[in-house]
Amino acid sequence: MTTLWIISLAWLALQDQQPVFRARVEGVSVNVSVRQGNVAVPGLSATDFELLDNGVPQTIAAVSVERLPMDVTLLLDLSRSVAGPRLERLKQAVVQTAALLGPEDRLRLIAVQHELRQVFGFQPGGVRPPVERLTAGGGTALFDGIAAAMMRAAEADRRQLIVAYTDGVDTSSVLDLDVAREVAGFADAVVHVIVPVTNAGRRAGPSSVAGAAPLHELASRTGGQLFTVESAAPITNAFTRALEEFRTSYVLRYLPAGVSRDGWHELEVRVKGGPYDVRARKGYAASLLPKRE
Repeated sequence: MTTLWIISLAWLALQDQQPVFRARVEGVSVNVSVRQGNVAVPGLSATDFELLDNGVPQTIAAVSVERLPMDVTLLLDLSRSVAGPRLERLKQAVVQTAALLGPEDRLRLIAVQHELRQVFGFQPGGVRPPVERLTAGGGTALFDGIAAAMMRAAEADRRQLIVAYTDGVDTSSVLDLDVAREVAGFADAVVHVIVPVTNAGRRAGPSSVAGAAPLHELASRTGGQLFTVESAAPITNAFTRALEEFRTSYVLRYLPAGVSRDGWHELEVRVKGGPYDVRARKGYAASLLPKRE
């Protein structure tokens, strides 16, 4: 873990607080998306879920879909490949996304090029963001950007979402996929990744997009997913879909029982009674959780 903490400190300039992975003495919280087709499944209770921690069934203490305030990080690939009309559409999408958030929500923007830059820190939803300063150029340090965004611990009673928009190709990162994946195991955030494609690419599916496989793996590790959007379609539509997916997800809370307090914990979440599409984080790293007295 020494390596992770060194990396964490290196990205302090991007954070509004010192990055600290949360120690949950009260238990574990898991965001879970339950859908049937493209429709969210409402009205589920604790008895409808089955949760396994390292293969051991757990007792779910609480299930909620309450409207907790959101901290949303937009992580935009602003390499030279987006210069021109797409950059202008990205600016418009950021402004429109801010308008979709309530005053209790917060939004920040990180530009990903050959280096990372926080364009603006967390500001209340509904406030027009300063997008005029956005420019495109250079390479894409995508894994660095996603890892840096994930290193911020969520605040109590706030949910954290990261929406990354990229053409899927990392050209400049210091970190590799393995390190970014390890960071995801400690992160509080759900990560959704949006990749623009042609109509042919959308029909072929996300797996056919260059660079999409590692991004899909990274997002799914946090309980998120990879979306593809037609290159000429309004980018706001994709951001709206990611927000709605997050808003309608459940939060399961439980106290781990019958498992070690240390090491990596594999999670499996099921829903009884039907063929549902269930997405939840793949697990969590418990080595930093404090021992109970």
